[in-house]
Order: sequence, then C-alpha cells, then structure tokens
Amino acid sequence: MILRDLTHADAPATPADLRPPRHRVSPRAIRYWTARAAARWAVIVVAQAAWLLAAPADRRWHVLGLAVTAIVAATHLAVMPRWRYAVHRWEAAPDAVYTQSGWFDQSGASRRSRGSRRSTRSAPSFEQLFGLASVTVTTASAAGALEIKGLDRDVADRLVDELTAALALVPAAFAVALAADRARRLGHAVTPATLVSRLGSVVRRRSMLDRDGIVGVNISRSFFQRRAGLVTLTATTAAGEQSYAVLDVTPAEALRVAEAAIPGLLGPFLAETGAGGATGGTPARDASRARLRSAR
Repeated sequence: MILRDLTHADAPATPADLRPPRHRVSPRAIRYWTARAAARWAVIVVAQAAWLLAAPADRRWHVLGLAVTAIVAATHLAVMPRWRYAVHRWEAAPDAVYTQSGWFDQSGASRRSRGSRRSTRSAPSFEQLFGLASVTVTTASAAGALEIKGLDRDVADRLVDELTAALALVPAAFAVALAADRARRLGHAVTPATLVSRLGSVVRRRSMLDRDGIVGVNISRSFFQRRAGLVTLTATTAAGEQSYAVLDVTPAEALRVAEAAIPGLLGPFLAETGAGGATGGTPARDASRARLRSAR
C-alpha cells in the first residue's frame, strides 16, 4: 500500500475569481435611463402638485412631501443611470453568454448558447429614439431568459446574428451525428429459419421474422434513396406488425436478401443485366446480377 501526503502537493488549488464580462452597454443608455426615470418621477411630482393645489389652507406637509420627492428624484436621476452603466456588462463566447447586473448585490449569469432556443432583438419606441435595442436569449434553463439591455442597434444585430448562427449549427451537428449512428446500427441477415433486420438510433430495434411466415416483399425507394442508389426491402407477413423493413441497401443486395428469404418469388420478374441472356446458375446467384424489371 502506498500512502500519499495530501496536505501539500495534492491539496486542491484555490479557484480563480470570476472576472466581469468584457463589454459595457452603449453610453447612450445613460441618457435613455435618465429620460425614462424622469418621465416616471414627473408623474409622481404632477400628482403631488395637484394634491398640493387641492389641499386646504395649511399646506406645510404637502410642500414638505413635494420637496422630499424632488430631492429623491434628483438624486436618483443623477446616480442611477451612471451606476447602472458602470455595473451592467455583457460578453458572448462561442458557446456561452455571460452578463452582469444589479445594484449593491451584483450578480453574474451565464447560459450555454448551444442550449438556447431563441435569440431575439427588440427595440421599443422609446429606446429607438436613443438608437438602442435589447437582446433576449431564451434557453431551457429554469432560471429564465437572459436579457442584455442598452445596446447599440448595430451591436444588437451582430450579437443576434452570431447567436442565431451558432444555434443553427446545433441541429445540423446533431443530425449528422444521428445519421452516422443510424447508419452504423443498420444490419440484416438471412438464416435458415429467419430474416433478421436491425435499425434505429435513439430507439433501436431488432426484428426476427420466421421465413415461413413471409407472404411477400416490397421494394421501395424515396427521392433521396434514388439519388444515393439505395432501396428499402420490406417483408410482409400476417403476424405482428405485418411488415418488417431492411433499410438502405443496394438494389442488388435487396434482390439477394429477397431471393434468400423466399427462393423463387422474384425469379419470374428479374431482368438479366449481363451479356449472353439467361444465366445458368441458381436463382440466388443470378439475383446479384439481375434487376427487377418494370411491369409491362
């Protein structure tokens, strides 16, 4: 037994601090946040002024309330937009989106952009006056969507294009991997008693059909199979699902499997492709050199 001293050399390293995101929002966001807050404070001030005018002769408390409101509003308008501009940051990596927001309790949020469901750019009318837009990244996370506010419109457009392009690669990569796995899982065999077929990727199926129960075969091909030179051989039966497919095989292989599973069934309908007319071998060997002729 070998014992190691874990107190020094093998002690876990202290993790590095998480740095803030690299990018600030647009400087025009300061004016936008100021104007939006001023509009809200104006509603409160107007309401208090109307209350003051409608008050009885003793208006000292009303005047004091209006003065306090004016002081708080001025302080808020002076501090909030600049504080928000200093804190709010964002960054988009190839596979993640990272944002920072908050006041005294600042929080950072990161989502895998590869798991995003939608990236949208929005610009309400008031934001448009300042040339700004917001980007919302909707993901499958239970924490909800990420929203980056106060961006220049061209920056927002580029960010959405980048996220959308990354999102478009996800289904394509998944489709390629699924197709490769599906092709790897395909298989078939004919034994003295059964026809065996295997197919599927996420849900894999292996079917074993008694050859004595096969009543016929169908050979079909889709548009894409025709372009690839492949067909699907389907054995029909009265039992079970009534049809069992051997997917994506060459026409010659489909004829060979059909002849091996039900000898002589397709013999009268085969057209010889080699020179010299009729063949002298067995139907199973002839099927590899023949093709199924069209019905007249």
